[in-house]
Amino acid sequence: ILTSLDIKINNVTETSLGMTIPAFRNDVTREADVIEEILRVYGYNNIPTTTKLNASIANYQKIEDFQIQNRLGQQLANHGFFEMLNNSLTHAKYSDLIDEIDTEQGVKLLNPLSQDLGVMRQSMLFGALETIAFNLNRRASALKLFEFGYTYTHDGSYKQAQHLTIALAGKQHDDSWHNPTSATSFFYLKSMVHQLLDSIGIKDVSETELPQGLWSEGLCITYKNRTLVRYGMVSKKTTKAFSIDIPVLYADFDWDALLAVIDTTPHLTK
Repeated sequence: ILTSLDIKINNVTETSLGMTIPAFRNDVTREADVIEEILRVYGYNNIPTTTKLNASIANYQKIEDFQIQNRLGQQLANHGFFEMLNNSLTHAKYSDLIDEIDTEQGVKLLNPLSQDLGVMRQSMLFGALETIAFNLNRRASALKLFEFGYTYTHDGSYKQAQHLTIALAGKQHDDSWHNPTSATSFFYLKSMVHQLLDSIGIKDVSETELPQGLWSEGLCITYKNRTLVRYGMVSKKTTKAFSIDIPVLYADFDWDALLAVIDTTPHLTK
């Protein structure tokens, strides 16, 4: 076969074969090229096949945190939500609205520009309510918002915790002649919360009622002994402080807790 291809055999040993390739065969430069030429002439169909096939598994990488964030953000956007980005600096008086916040653990600025920006936020809710109030004052009727961000505390050492929050106010979507809408409800928020959890593989969660205070109606979701989400309807006392006179629905995902329970190892499906 090699001779018919004008390939000259120079020497033959037990482990090697020396050849001279003609100058016009510039497509034959490696050992693999010679083997391919032999197989082409001999015929691939004449080569016996075995009943056992071997294959290597692809090198799957661990799913990174930002990929999970992008996935949930895109899912919310697909449902008509808009992402907001609020200032981490806020007014100290806001912390007094929530009994669960320990104001002694607040991170205060030494030289604040104003009282409105005097402390680092201990809750993502304050910025969300400011955003809702701003848009309602400009005749927005359907507010569906989400935000990724951090809260800050100081308890001997400075700490920050990452959150994903969802805020709803007004109608589920803008009115149109062919698609009238209704106001957002507690059950709409609940369905969104569970859809997000299902999309990252968190199922069979436990839910308990939240005490009234911040919430007029609220639930807490736990999974593997971790609190993942608190969600519900914000109390009128809290919304009134921001001059909001319609119901506000809010969900606060503990992002660090979510990442701790998510299985980021890829699995092959059968």
